[in-house]
Amino acid sequence: MSKAEIIICTEGGYLESSSKCLVDSFRKFAGKYKDTPIISYQPRKDHRISRDTKKFFERNDVEIIDLNLNKNYCDYPLANKPLITAHRESVSSADILIFLDSDTFFINEPGELFDFEDAEAVLRPTDYKSLGTDNAGDRNNFYWDSLYKQLDVKIKRYTTTTVSNEKILEYYNTGHIAALTEKQLFQQWLINFNKIMETGLKPKNRIFIEQTVFSATVSQMELKVKQFSKGYNYPLSHKYKILNPDYFVKDPSHLVSIHYHRLFKRPLFHSSRTKKILNSEKGKEINEMLIKYGVKKQFSFFSKLKHLFYFKFKRKLNKLSKRL
Repeated sequence: MSKAEIIICTEGGYLESSSKCLVDSFRKFAGKYKDTPIISYQPRKDHRISRDTKKFFERNDVEIIDLNLNKNYCDYPLANKPLITAHRESVSSADILIFLDSDTFFINEPGELFDFEDAEAVLRPTDYKSLGTDNAGDRNNFYWDSLYKQLDVKIKRYTTTTVSNEKILEYYNTGHIAALTEKQLFQQWLINFNKIMETGLKPKNRIFIEQTVFSATVSQMELKVKQFSKGYNYPLSHKYKILNPDYFVKDPSHLVSIHYHRLFKRPLFHSSRTKKILNSEKGKEINEMLIKYGVKKQFSFFSKLKHLFYFKFKRKLNKLSKRL
């Protein structure tokens, strides 16, 4: 078996709660992979983790790397991703490096994180087109054209979004990244990220600079990509209509890792899909973890109702503003 390491980023606050749940669920439900080394980075000096979190990591064999790596992009926390993964890649002796977003939990053995077949990276396309482009003159086309020119991308490759079922230029979710260390994907990601930040080029939503640059880096390097099956990095947050019939996972026991994004931070009525997952045998244990570590907060019925009406009102205002 190839030697692998898992990289996560943990900073003070809500991210600590998420990382604890991620680690606990992985150590409990990852089967033969449960003892895989986990390295948690703390890359910004003003975002220290608590003593309680440090003790939790020690109990669960998580190595803590406290390095002030994010000096230049302190106001952009997602810069942490290319910074910490590139650092680990430069010092690790592992054959496989796996980066995971902290707002993820596992309920089954994640074999695809470690089984590359003949691929060089294992990734999941984004859920929706969002900032992606179909390369046919849409509003994001100029950004991707500029990005590809800056990074000298020779071949335009395509993928299909998982939820909205749209064909677009390669655009991957950076919540789960498994890569062969020898390919130096993370080093190149950081080089490209620094270059694009210097140029000032950015998509309409600045939040996803790191994700668009990562995807362009995969295209630039012309890596052989294997896509995770639908049970991996499975999203629980949806804003748009689901147009991909193959997206649904009817049986929660077929899921492996779930990416809940901001789902538990707001007092929303959860979908039947979320309830089904958390009411399953393993889901009940996950639900206890979410509550125990402070990921899932308990809201009153009236708080949920108020929040629901607020978002419905906001949606109507957005529709009205588009008409005007």
